[in-house]
Amino acid sequence: MTPPPRRRVLVTLSEEYRPSLETFVVRRVAPLLRALEGLIPEERAGFLAGLTAWVGEVQK
Repeated sequence: MTPPPRRRVLVTLSEEYRPSLETFVVRRVAPLLRALEGLIPEERAGFLAGLTAWVGEVQK
């Protein structure tokens, strides 16, 4: 199986859309931040390790 091409596409967001995108990002990240606040340091480290492994697999 041939791996997918590794290309990047850079885009620029028009200033008129920036507030909407920032609101979207804040809404999406807020639940994650609340969940992380409830974890002890060891649990956060485990979460980070799992997330790092996942990112590594996605980038293959």
